Amino acid sequence: MLVKGTDSFAKAIGKIAAASATLERPVPQVTVRGAKNGAVRQVERQLNNLINASNCSVRVLPFGTPTDIASDLRKTSLCVMPSRLEPFGLVGLESLAAGKPVLVSSNSGLALLLKEWQTVSGLDHLYRLFVVDTPLTSKARHEGVAKWSDAIVAAIENIHDEDGARQLYAAANKARAYLVDEYTRHVREQWRAAVENSKALQVATDRKSTRLNSSHRMHL
Repeated sequence: MLVKGTDSFAKAIGKIAAASATLERPVPQVTVRGAKNGAVRQVERQLNNLINASNCSVRVLPFGTPTDIASDLRKTSLCVMPSRLEPFGLVGLESLAAGKPVLVSSNSGLALLLKEWQTVSGLDHLYRLFVVDTPLTSKARHEGVAKWSDAIVAAIENIHDEDGARQLYAAANKARAYLVDEYTRHVREQWRAAVENSKALQVATDRKSTRLNSSHRMHL
C-alpha cells in the first residue's frame, strides 16, 4: 500500500473532501480497482480511515478482467496512479489508450515515456499535464499528500471548466491516436518481418530440396 502510494492518495482525497465541505463544492466519487479477493472490505476500511471525511468514501473493487477495466475507464473522468515507485504503469497507459486524462507518478516508466514524447509534435505538453512530482520515500509523505491533492484539485477544476476539459481530453486523445499509430506501425513491421522470414525460409527449403533431388539423380 505504501509503494503504490494509496495512503498518500487517500489522505489527498480527505484533504479535498474537507475543503469541498467548507467551500460547498461537489466531492469526487472515488473508485479503487485492484484489491485481492477476500481483502476488498479490509482495504476499503483502511482507505476510508485515511480519508477520514464524513462527506466522502471510497469504493474498492477486486482485480478485474480487461472488460472490467474498459468499463471502469468509460465511467471515469480522471485516472490516478499515485505510486511512489512504478516500473512502468500499465493502468495509466490504458487510461490514455481510452482517451481519458490521467495523473501519474514522476517515479514511473510511464512518466519517462511521456517525457520522451516531449520531442513529438503535439505531445510536448503531456508531461506537464499528466505527471505529478512525487517524493520517492515514505518519509516525505506529507509533501506527497500536498502535491497529489493540488494536482487532483487542478485536474478536477479543469474537467469542470469547458476550456480546461477541452485541453485535458484533447491531450489524452492525442496520446491515444499516437499509441494507435505506433501500435499499428509496430504490428505492420512485425508482419513484414514475418513474411520476409517466411520467404527466406521457403527459398532455403527449395534450394535444399533441389540439391537433394540432384544428388538422388546422380546416384541413379
